[in-house]
Amino acid sequence: MYICKLLFKGKFSLKKNLYLYILITAFQLLLFSHQARASHAAAAEINYTCLPGNQIKVTVNLFSDCAATGQQVYTTLDIQYNSTSCSQSGAYTIPLLSGGGVEVATGDYPDCGPTSCNGGSAYGIRKYVYEGTFTLPQACSDWILSCELINRNNIITTINSANLYSIYLEAVVDNLNYPNNASPFFNNSPVALTCLNQLVSYDGQATDPDLDSLVYTLIAPRGSLGPGNPVVALSYTGTYSPTNPLSTVSGTTVGNPGGVLSFSPDQLQVAVIVIRIDEYRNGILIGSVMRDMQINVQALCNIIPSMQQAIMTAVNCKDSILDLHLDKVIQCSSLSADGSEFRLLGPNNTPLPVIAATAVGCVGNFTDHIQISLNSPLVQNGNYALWTKNGNDLNVLLNRCGNDMLENDTLFFSLNNCFSGTMDLLNVSVNNINTAMEITWQIPPGLTGSDFVNYKLYRSDLPNGPYTLLTTLNNLTDTFYTDVSASVETQPYNYSVSATLNTGYVTPRSDSIQSIFLQCVENADSLTMDLNWTNYQGWNNPVYEVEQIDSFGNSAVIIGSATTSLSSHYVKPTKNGLYHVRVRTSNQGNPELISRSNWCEFRVLNTEVVVPNVFTPNDDKRNDIFVVQNLEQYPNSSLIIYDRWGKEVYKNNNYLNDWKGNNLEDGTYYYVLKVNDANKTQFHGTLSIFRK
Repeated sequence: MYICKLLFKGKFSLKKNLYLYILITAFQLLLFSHQARASHAAAAEINYTCLPGNQIKVTVNLFSDCAATGQQVYTTLDIQYNSTSCSQSGAYTIPLLSGGGVEVATGDYPDCGPTSCNGGSAYGIRKYVYEGTFTLPQACSDWILSCELINRNNIITTINSANLYSIYLEAVVDNLNYPNNASPFFNNSPVALTCLNQLVSYDGQATDPDLDSLVYTLIAPRGSLGPGNPVVALSYTGTYSPTNPLSTVSGTTVGNPGGVLSFSPDQLQVAVIVIRIDEYRNGILIGSVMRDMQINVQALCNIIPSMQQAIMTAVNCKDSILDLHLDKVIQCSSLSADGSEFRLLGPNNTPLPVIAATAVGCVGNFTDHIQISLNSPLVQNGNYALWTKNGNDLNVLLNRCGNDMLENDTLFFSLNNCFSGTMDLLNVSVNNINTAMEITWQIPPGLTGSDFVNYKLYRSDLPNGPYTLLTTLNNLTDTFYTDVSASVETQPYNYSVSATLNTGYVTPRSDSIQSIFLQCVENADSLTMDLNWTNYQGWNNPVYEVEQIDSFGNSAVIIGSATTSLSSHYVKPTKNGLYHVRVRTSNQGNPELISRSNWCEFRVLNTEVVVPNVFTPNDDKRNDIFVVQNLEQYPNSSLIIYDRWGKEVYKNNNYLNDWKGNNLEDGTYYYVLKVNDANKTQFHGTLSIFRK
């Protein structure tokens, strides 16, 4: 077993004592020479589980260098236990479990080819497990469990004469206050091969069954020169120390929480790193264990390239070749020319076929540069996923050692310099002559003629569709269209527009805009109409105006005040004739953006003749003419004006509402109007003229 003890009792003569001294010395020389030959212990760790009745199960994992000469793994291991508070100590021997000697991984960068565990020359490690359950004398708060494993690996470079010393492990147990506690255990090998100038983030994957808080501390490695010798802190070479255990670019750290070791080695070396893991429960320290690790830094590592660590040269719109730079080299001959080792998925999970792949700049059949050719150029902004798969040559991609890259290892990249604008429909309006709909939109910012193919204009009877293609316009500056097929007097119409690029990209259709549709309802009094119209969605918070035009050649005029309502009570003009009214709205008063409804047409046909009794011919353009209402409907009607003495001062046998008073003095006069209607109706009465 490890840690042998020799005990002698009784009295001996000097001769016998000398003989015994020579015998013991010879035995020790044999023992130490055996230990030197058996310097194979690369790493070790201890953990425990407290059981009822002061029982404790202890597990010690030994990691042995398969290449060590004279390798010997003992079948038992002594566990020393000691409690100062209880004044108790002793030892218990635990067995080596059967089925041991299984080769374990040496980190992320195993050597090329077969390991020394399998007759090869690559570095190899076997794991042996010692495990046993025994009863402690009593429950104590400060049990220290310890053991030694002989002897350390002779390839270590950061510890002086490391191969002469054992690996010492200890654990602290409190089965008085925490009788059911289990220490953390590890899921990763404590022997790791890593590469020169390679950032290392080593995770021991410690797990605590009780979910206690774990704190990680770098401590000095310990060991002894053999039985009877004290356990001491090992001496480092050079300036190395427990917290600076190997040569790195910027030091070694162990993260809390998590216990991840981080360092970047800058020279070839084999280093020892020892970590103590303290358990805390509710802020109270309840135990600890140790892990004695070995880190081998190599010049060339068996690193399998990772797509996640790869770099994609900047991707531009319309690129059909992807420039991929792996983090480590692959064998050029392992790349299939047809690109079958790669798959590409575009935005919206669109498959994009890969048609070829080329290894670029191969030196000695190795490169880290691959060009991937696509069936179609990339034309859509968004996130892309490029991943590996088994190619038609039945492998993915082989690294320097001939190890395959992982399938489905994925690199994500983005494309964001393709045109991705959207269309903006500016206005929809009935034209001035009430025969067609006019639609206006904007050239999307950033869209150039070299990228443009066409606009597509859509129309629907309903705001939410269905939309049908109305027309296609092939010039970038064609941003106006007259829809002569629209029946503007019968219903509103909804329009939407999109743009197509020569990349194949089609913009989303613009927001729909519905035209203003006006309906006019005659009221029973025939003197008014109710106007009702649809809401306009071309801009926010539209304000509406009612516009009127007559058939007398006058310009359109605004009737009433502006409103946000969708209805208006309209009073007809009193003058007979043909009239039109419509509703309009402008975008914050912008005269360039006015949307108009259809016209409503109506006639004013008043037949009742009404004679005024006063008028003011003073050239102020108000009531300057003696106007008989509706007389124009009865041509050849006569008008005679008399002064107060009965003298005729004006006569016209076909009065056309055009008398301005003939410079008569202000005063009262008399009129006789003979209407040329079927009844030859006559009107007479007084008429006052006022100029001031």
